[in-house]
Amino acid sequence: MTARLAMVAVLVLTLGLTHAAPATAGATDVALQFVTAANRGDFRTVCRLYSARYVKSQANCVSLYRWGAGLYGPFDYTIVRWRTLENGHRRVDLTRWQHPSFIELEHEKTGWRIVAGGW
Repeated sequence: MTARLAMVAVLVLTLGLTHAAPATAGATDVALQFVTAANRGDFRTVCRLYSARYVKSQANCVSLYRWGAGLYGPFDYTIVRWRTLENGHRRVDLTRWQHPSFIELEHEKTGWRIVAGGW
Protein backbone atom coordinates (compact mmCIF):
# COMPACT_ATOMS: atom_id res chain seq x y z
CA MET A 1 0.00 0.00 0.00
CA THR A 2 2.81 2.44 0.87
CA ALA A 3 4.57 1.75 -2.42
CA ARG A 4 1.29 2.32 -4.23
CA LEU A 5 0.76 5.69 -2.52
CA ALA A 6 4.34 6.67 -3.29
CA MET A 7 3.79 5.82 -6.96
CA VAL A 8 0.62 7.92 -7.06
CA ALA A 9 2.49 10.82 -5.46
CA VAL A 10 5.28 10.51 -8.04
CA LEU A 11 2.73 10.50 -10.85
CA VAL A 12 0.99 13.54 -9.40
CA LEU A 13 4.28 15.42 -9.19
CA THR A 14 5.42 14.27 -12.62
CA LEU A 15 2.20 15.32 -14.29
CA GLY A 16 2.17 18.66 -12.51
CA LEU A 17 -1.15 17.96 -10.84
CA THR A 18 -0.01 19.52 -7.58
CA HIS A 19 -1.25 22.83 -8.97
CA ALA A 20 -4.52 21.53 -10.39
CA ALA A 21 -7.61 23.36 -9.28
CA PRO A 22 -9.53 21.48 -6.58
CA ALA A 23 -12.65 21.82 -8.77
CA THR A 24 -11.17 19.33 -11.23
CA ALA A 25 -9.44 17.11 -8.68
CA GLY A 26 -10.86 14.20 -6.73
CA ALA A 27 -10.55 13.85 -2.96
CA THR A 28 -7.43 11.70 -3.35
CA ASP A 29 -5.81 14.33 -5.57
CA VAL A 30 -6.59 17.09 -3.10
CA ALA A 31 -5.18 15.06 -0.19
CA LEU A 32 -1.99 14.36 -2.14
CA GLN A 33 -1.73 18.04 -3.10
CA PHE A 34 -2.09 18.98 0.57
CA VAL A 35 0.64 16.59 1.76
CA THR A 36 3.01 17.46 -1.08
CA ALA A 37 2.55 21.23 -0.71
CA ALA A 38 2.82 21.23 3.09
CA ASN A 39 5.93 19.06 3.06
CA ARG A 40 7.69 21.36 0.61
CA GLY A 41 6.61 24.53 2.47
CA ASP A 42 4.13 25.77 -0.15
CA PHE A 43 1.61 27.05 2.36
CA ARG A 44 -0.31 29.21 -0.11
CA THR A 45 -1.25 26.07 -2.03
CA VAL A 46 -2.10 24.31 1.24
CA CYS A 47 -4.42 27.10 2.31
CA ARG A 48 -6.17 27.29 -1.08
CA LEU A 49 -7.24 23.67 -0.60
CA TYR A 50 -9.33 24.57 2.46
CA SER A 51 -13.01 25.43 2.24
CA ALA A 52 -13.80 29.13 2.63
CA ARG A 53 -16.24 28.00 5.34
CA TYR A 54 -13.33 26.60 7.37
CA VAL A 55 -10.55 29.10 6.64
CA LYS A 56 -11.76 32.69 6.65
CA SER A 57 -8.39 34.31 5.93
CA GLN A 58 -5.81 32.91 3.53
CA ALA A 59 -3.16 35.21 5.02
CA ASN A 60 -3.83 33.94 8.55
CA CYS A 61 -3.76 30.33 7.32
CA VAL A 62 -0.37 30.85 5.64
CA SER A 63 0.95 32.57 8.78
CA LEU A 64 -0.18 29.68 10.97
CA TYR A 65 1.58 27.11 8.78
CA ARG A 66 4.75 29.24 8.65
CA TRP A 67 4.68 29.61 12.42
CA GLY A 68 4.35 25.82 12.83
CA ALA A 69 7.24 25.16 10.46
CA GLY A 70 9.36 27.74 12.26
CA LEU A 71 8.58 26.26 15.66
CA TYR A 72 8.73 22.52 14.87
CA GLY A 73 10.69 22.33 11.62
CA PRO A 74 9.50 21.37 8.14
CA PHE A 75 6.21 19.53 7.84
CA ASP A 76 6.57 15.81 7.23
CA TYR A 77 3.03 14.61 6.62
CA THR A 78 2.59 10.97 5.71
CA ILE A 79 -0.73 9.47 4.64
CA VAL A 80 -1.67 6.54 6.86
CA ARG A 81 -5.24 5.69 5.85
CA TRP A 82 -8.11 6.86 3.63
CA ARG A 83 -11.80 6.29 4.32
CA THR A 84 -15.26 7.50 3.42
CA LEU A 85 -17.39 8.68 6.33
CA GLU A 86 -21.14 8.08 6.64
CA ASN A 87 -21.82 11.72 5.67
CA GLY A 88 -19.93 11.27 2.38
CA HIS A 89 -16.87 13.19 3.52
CA ARG A 90 -13.43 11.66 2.98
CA ARG A 91 -11.11 11.37 5.95
CA VAL A 92 -7.39 11.04 5.47
CA ASP A 93 -5.48 9.95 8.55
CA LEU A 94 -1.95 11.36 8.62
CA THR A 95 1.12 11.50 10.77
CA ARG A 96 2.96 14.77 11.30
CA TRP A 97 6.12 15.07 13.35
CA GLN A 98 5.46 11.46 14.46
CA HIS A 99 2.02 12.39 15.85
CA PRO A 100 -1.46 11.56 14.52
CA SER A 101 -3.21 14.15 12.39
CA PHE A 102 -5.94 14.15 9.76
CA ILE A 103 -7.75 16.12 7.11
CA GLU A 104 -11.41 15.77 6.24
CA LEU A 105 -12.64 16.64 2.76
CA GLU A 106 -16.13 17.53 1.56
CA HIS A 107 -17.34 17.86 -2.00
CA GLU A 108 -18.55 21.44 -2.48
CA LYS A 109 -19.78 23.19 -5.62
CA THR A 110 -16.17 24.16 -6.34
CA GLY A 111 -14.89 20.59 -5.89
CA TRP A 112 -13.28 18.72 -3.00
CA ARG A 113 -12.12 21.01 -0.19
CA ILE A 114 -10.62 20.48 3.25
CA VAL A 115 -13.24 21.21 5.90
CA ALA A 116 -11.49 19.96 9.04
CA GLY A 117 -8.06 19.08 10.32
CA GLY A 118 -4.66 19.83 8.96
CA TRP A 119 -2.18 21.87 10.84
